[in-house]
Order: sequence, then C-alpha cells, then structure tokens
Amino acid sequence: MIRYDMGDTTHQFSFSYTQRNPEIKQAFILSGLGDYLCDSRYFTQRDGLKEFLVIYTLQGKGWIRYGKSDTCLLPDTIVIINCENYQYYKTDCEEGWHFLWIHFSSDYANGLVDFINQPGIFALKYDRKSFMLDFEYLKSLIGSASSDAETQISLTLHKLIASMVSEKSANRIDSFCNIKARLDAVIVYIRQNYHREITVDRLVEVSHISKFYLIRLFKELTGTTPYRYIMLIRVDEAKKLLRHTRLSVKEVGEQTGFCDTKNFITNFKKFTGLTPLQFRKNCII
Repeated sequence: MIRYDMGDTTHQFSFSYTQRNPEIKQAFILSGLGDYLCDSRYFTQRDGLKEFLVIYTLQGKGWIRYGKSDTCLLPDTIVIINCENYQYYKTDCEEGWHFLWIHFSSDYANGLVDFINQPGIFALKYDRKSFMLDFEYLKSLIGSASSDAETQISLTLHKLIASMVSEKSANRIDSFCNIKARLDAVIVYIRQNYHREITVDRLVEVSHISKFYLIRLFKELTGTTPYRYIMLIRVDEAKKLLRHTRLSVKEVGEQTGFCDTKNFITNFKKFTGLTPLQFRKNCII
C-alpha cells in the first residue's frame, strides 16, 4: 500500500543506485538518496517496502507516524525506519520541510532498527556536519567507477547506523561501548572454551544480552552467527593439530569440541572441502 502527494517538486532532487556487483554480498546496499524541499502538501503513506529509510531534517518541520507512535521531525534530527512496517510522514508547517533521505536494504539491519525505535520511533539529535559528510560521500560514490565503491557505500552506511545505535544507547542503561564490550567477552569465551559444549543460552549468560539481540549484534560484529563462529574456531584449531601432531582423527575431534568423529569429519569437510585425513595428507606433501 502506498499513497502520497509530492506537492511542488521543483526543489526535490533524488538519485537512484543499482548494485553493480550483486554477486559480491554487501552488508548494506544503497538504493537511492535525495534532497527534498517540500511544501505543506507533501506526504507519504506506505508499508510493505523491503528497504530501510533514513530521514535527516535540515529546516522546517516534519511529522511521522511509525508503527503506533508519532514524533516531530525538527532541524538536526534523524530517524531510521523499516519500510516494511506502516509509516506516514508529512510536512508539518506552512514554511515547508527540507530534509535529506537515504534508502537502503540490508539483511542485518532489522535488529538494529528495532533497537533504535524501542519503545517508539526515536528522533535523535545528530551532528549536521557529520551527517552531511556521509551524505555527500555516498552521493559521490553513486557516480564513481571505483571497483570498491559498493564496499565503501556499505561501510559508510554501517558507520551511520552504528552511530545512531550509539546515540540511542546513550539514552538507555547500556552504552554502545558497553554492548560491544559484552560481545567481545562472548568472543573471548568462545575462543577459550571452543573444546567444550557451548550453547547460545550460555553465551546469553556471558553477555547479559537477550538471545535475539545477541544473535543480531553478533552477526553484525563478526559477519556470521555464534554457531558458525564456534565451528570456524574449532575447525581452525583442528587444522593446527592435524598439521603439527600425530593425534588420530578421533582424538583431534575430541580435543576441538566436536561431539563425535562423524560430526567432526562432516563439519571439517563442510568448511574446508577436505576430510581431516585428506587435509593432513596435503599438509605432509
């Protein structure tokens, strides 16, 4: 569902972007951005769009309803929303509303956007110079022929969202730095205990973060899930033992935390493309 009235479009500028190398998976994928100076007629009402939207107000005033909460969009404030959810935003003063916007998609942003907007949509004060630098950099990358433009786009969006999470966290009990420290503690725990059974419930106890939020943030920080990270550490340690010891395959699996030899061989081949014996033989050769 979408309804809108753009009003006078004379001073509305937008730039669309299509990913050039979709086979290279990026965490954040830009789809477009724009600079809108809107009159009092402007509004957008929508849901069901599988993208995220950042709005930064420069002048005037806007108003947004997102989910079941409303907020004013004043100069030097920023909001981010998941466009799959219901949203209605509009100009909220006769003088007009001047704002910048960024649309992007991401498999990793759901939990972060939900965190920012709990318990209701959160319009936070955000340094204008900092936002403008990121916005102009993204705009320059749209027309760039650089081979790493999409990586730079993803990193810039990542930095922006991380900054918003940090600002939100400053308004809650835990700061972003504290949350990151908790995730670092989880990583240290895994590295020290990979040879033992490790459950997500145990990682929740170590981090003091909810299971859902822990999995989301862990994937954001490391690029993978806690389970896969544990497997990667175990396989890496198994490689070392296969290279530098004469332990049997069964003993290597036991010392690196696999529940049985079959499970060890299956996972080792999944991550390396070789069985443990094939890997050891190749190392000897």
